[in-house]
Amino acid sequence: PGLNKAIAWLMIEAAKLFLKTDVVLDSPLNAVSKTLKEPILFIHSQDDEVIPFAQAKLLQEASAKNPNAEFWYREELGHGYLGSRAYQQRIKVFFAGYL
Repeated sequence: PGLNKAIAWLMIEAAKLFLKTDVVLDSPLNAVSKTLKEPILFIHSQDDEVIPFAQAKLLQEASAKNPNAEFWYREELGHGYLGSRAYQQRIKVFFAGYL
């Protein structure tokens, strides 16, 4: 646990130094809570092996006041999987509705 905290702190400080950004303040959760009307589509899978499904649920809760926030959760997709016809169709429908 101690090493994990040290590495996390080092990564945060490196982002400030080299990227000129605060990854804590600029986190997706903070950004989404400020997005009150912009269209946003969340796609996540309960089978994602990289990002826990609980993260997607937090983003959904944080954007509850945005009427243009849409959520599409699938069970059978892995992280970064873009190949299914249903996935491609869902993205087309989203963009067609806002472009």
